[in-house]
Amino acid sequence: MHKYVRRCGAAFILGATQMAAAQAQISDATLRGLSACDASFFRSLQQDGAALAGSVPLATRGDASWIKVPNRNQAQAGSIEFAAPVRAGGVTLLGYTDEVSDLGSLGRYYSWAFLVAGKVDAVYRQLQPLIHDARRMRADDGAYVRSDVRLPGGPWQAFASASGVAAGRDKVERVFLIEPHGELDGVVRVGCSLQGGVDAALLREARPDIDASEYPPPPNATGAFDSAPLPPGVLAAAQAAMAAAPVWQPRFKTLSSSRESTTPGKPGEASVVDQEWRVRDGLVVTSENYSAFTMQRVKLAGLFQLRAAEKGDVRNGYLATSGLSLSLPASLSPGTRFQANMTTINVPAKPGERPEQVTTLCEVQDTLQASTISASLQGAATRFVCTSQESGYVVESALLHDLGVAMQLRTVSKAHGESHYRYLNLQITK
Repeated sequence: MHKYVRRCGAAFILGATQMAAAQAQISDATLRGLSACDASFFRSLQQDGAALAGSVPLATRGDASWIKVPNRNQAQAGSIEFAAPVRAGGVTLLGYTDEVSDLGSLGRYYSWAFLVAGKVDAVYRQLQPLIHDARRMRADDGAYVRSDVRLPGGPWQAFASASGVAAGRDKVERVFLIEPHGELDGVVRVGCSLQGGVDAALLREARPDIDASEYPPPPNATGAFDSAPLPPGVLAAAQAAMAAAPVWQPRFKTLSSSRESTTPGKPGEASVVDQEWRVRDGLVVTSENYSAFTMQRVKLAGLFQLRAAEKGDVRNGYLATSGLSLSLPASLSPGTRFQANMTTINVPAKPGERPEQVTTLCEVQDTLQASTISASLQGAATRFVCTSQESGYVVESALLHDLGVAMQLRTVSKAHGESHYRYLNLQITK
């Protein structure tokens, strides 16, 4: 997967191509450094600083300089246009991209590139004399590519990486590309990508522009999802809420089912997720098998998520609730409202990540027989609807009085539309 993530906007590039002739010049040494995909690009760029003043925003630390973008870790903020086009190696540079993506088990991606006016073949021919190890450049699906691979503890080795195939986490690929922009005619990306198991040591070596505060954190210890305790304040808030409203306290040991999801008007798009629930410390721990992956969650009464992770994630990371304030109603009469305020963050935190505030408002609707949800269920159930105030995500659930747990009946989201759920092969151990 050595194609760049397409994020930069079209408008500024098109505007730049209509500007006057270039006002600044980048040295051939800087282009050679870029094509090597190592720290020499940033050291050489510092020598170009005076010539680029007024055209290209530069930052400097030690013996290295870099081109500043608003935020390399944020979509749509990793690209800039130059105040005036810049000449380099006989081509015209319109802007620069610096982007970071974390695709979980597929690997981390660090890409940096100039945006160049022209067509791929013409730009490649013009720059070829300046390209490091140009003899290894090869044509690949409309682009020109040179790639290397490094296995843990080993040196860089020549390697013909496959286009469109993720690097994964067990190796690192280093790729120099000259490729079409993908969204804009007449614009070419010339730059580098480090992809795969990129760690702090490699960034110190190859990317002196990236501050240590942005290095990827080391993975959690294996089993961190299960072994790391909930923050004391979160656990105390959950236990206090259930103590004040005992109807929300789980009264079973294990529960398993196959949850069928359907979309109104699209009966052919049904899907099934195998679920297993167990109770631990008064909370519900769930495992959801989606065939391609399995999610683990810790929930309060099966309703409010306190922890979540993809099972087998090589980072052993999880989404944690670090702050919790909520009320649960002891009375379940229609119209009763209750609320949860949560603070969430990934553990380990991603570079530049800030805690997210989540507010969920719920309202009790009515009471029905639990057997209408699944024939094997007994007693009454209270239906209620919860809405996320930030995203507008709607979840309709039913609290099973006999079991003290909520089961989803319907969800509505802007991204995925509406889904209805029913439960098959439900088995309970009390």
